[in-house]
Amino acid sequence: MVKKIKVEIRENGTAVVEGYVNLVERESHVLRDKDGTFVERIKAGVFTRAIEDAKKMHDNILVLKNHNYDEKLSSVNEGAELREDTIGLHCRFETNDATLIEDAKNGKLNGWSFGFYPLAQSKHKESEDSVEKREVKCMVLKEVSVLSDYHRPAYASTISMTRENDEDSVGLSLRFADDEVSVEEHKSAKTDDDIDETYKTKLEKKRKEIF
Repeated sequence: MVKKIKVEIRENGTAVVEGYVNLVERESHVLRDKDGTFVERIKAGVFTRAIEDAKKMHDNILVLKNHNYDEKLSSVNEGAELREDTIGLHCRFETNDATLIEDAKNGKLNGWSFGFYPLAQSKHKESEDSVEKREVKCMVLKEVSVLSDYHRPAYASTISMTRENDEDSVGLSLRFADDEVSVEEHKSAKTDDDIDETYKTKLEKKRKEIF
């Protein structure tokens, strides 16, 4: 299944953005962090538990642009819908962010992403030379992001960040990949009055050319 961002641009200057942020029970492409390369699988139910835990802790899960907290598009508390189904983590939100809408129109959106703290995960290798496999079994979900054209790390898979001077802290992990983008722009149909007015304008112009 191809992950897709669907953007519905409305006449009132808002847009509805939706799609699957991550697919559960599927191995990622090869990722890299400070410990080396690995492939990752998010276990089914992990996102559901993370969303429920956030509600219990009154922790607001944000929707950002490019993981930038200064570019907040929405949040769960502001009506963004986050849910896990049999496919994966689905997100739907409405925004009036002009730059995001312009990026959508210009084909500059390129993927979903999410930032999380892994709380429980298993790690194993099938052989000494094989890529490590990880299964995420519990997480704190902090945010999901819509990505536009911007500079990515060379490995274009994951970023691991830790708080300064805290070697034991659990890193905030970011996951992203290029997604298929579908943009649908709604424009009002011309009314009979609009058509009549257009016809009158053309007729008037023709008269001036003749006379």
